[in-house]
Amino acid sequence: MKTCSLDKRFGFFREMYYFGGHDRWPSMEINLHQLEIFLCIARERSFSKAAVKLRISQPSVSIQIKNLEDSLQVKLFERLRRRVYLTPEGAAVLEHAKKISEAASGLQSDIRKIKGIRCGQLSAGCSRVPSATRVPVAVVQFKTQYPDTEILIKTGRSHEVEEWILENEVDLGVIEGDPTAEVLLKEPWYADEVVLVARPGSHLLKMRQLSLQEILKEPFLLQSPGIRPTFIERVFAEKGIIIKKPITVGSRETVKAAIAAGYGVSIMPKSVIATEIQAGILKVKKIHGWDVKYPVNIVYRRDKEFSKSALTFLEVLRKQSTNS
Repeated sequence: MKTCSLDKRFGFFREMYYFGGHDRWPSMEINLHQLEIFLCIARERSFSKAAVKLRISQPSVSIQIKNLEDSLQVKLFERLRRRVYLTPEGAAVLEHAKKISEAASGLQSDIRKIKGIRCGQLSAGCSRVPSATRVPVAVVQFKTQYPDTEILIKTGRSHEVEEWILENEVDLGVIEGDPTAEVLLKEPWYADEVVLVARPGSHLLKMRQLSLQEILKEPFLLQSPGIRPTFIERVFAEKGIIIKKPITVGSRETVKAAIAAGYGVSIMPKSVIATEIQAGILKVKKIHGWDVKYPVNIVYRRDKEFSKSALTFLEVLRKQSTNS
């Protein structure tokens, strides 16, 4: 979207408000909240999914759409076999609603730029490994310089972070591996060492040159993969490595607790074990002949126009990468 001045943006809304004159449509009352709900239903093809996405109740969604339909004096949706479809009138409204939403978003962006970074806000998505290691350091550095700036970090799996970026729910993201969507750009941030994780006293830690084959003789603990396989599972699949004694126990924290209790071993990025290493709960060891690194990338939409706050936080991340 091309940047335009605030005068043009306000002018656009004045034209919308006065379009046709008050005498022509004296009872038309449309607000941006209604249009946001309308656009979400059109994307999701479902009132219930839109309610979940917008975090409001389904009755509220239905009421707002009914009010919008009454204002426009048209029917926007029809339900067929539990799915929602746009009517011809709804399809026409959709094109205008997209333009209005884009203009409103641009207006908010311009206002944030005028306010500047000191009173700005930004949001970032972060996958679980960097969210527990380097991202908090970057947040502290940023907040030290700009304490009045509001910053929100959403944590999830890498594919969830990608979805948040694509839906413009966050300004940028930090994920493991490469993004899958072509519209997303990546900047390599850092590559973490991947090591054996075992409890203190494990015989594997005493080996002079620890091989992957020796590790796979032990019960191998894995976290639940979710929609996508975990990083280690993907690496093993690419290299044709078979885990002889796999044990899936849940989250990464559960895996670490199980290792400490003596139920097996695992392979993880070294940075996520830093606290346990310092406390003496777990130990790590390099794997001989294992050249795999855990890649972490900064990702964002190639067409994203950053606010000053978001751009400054991005620079903090870049500087941290340079210094690592």
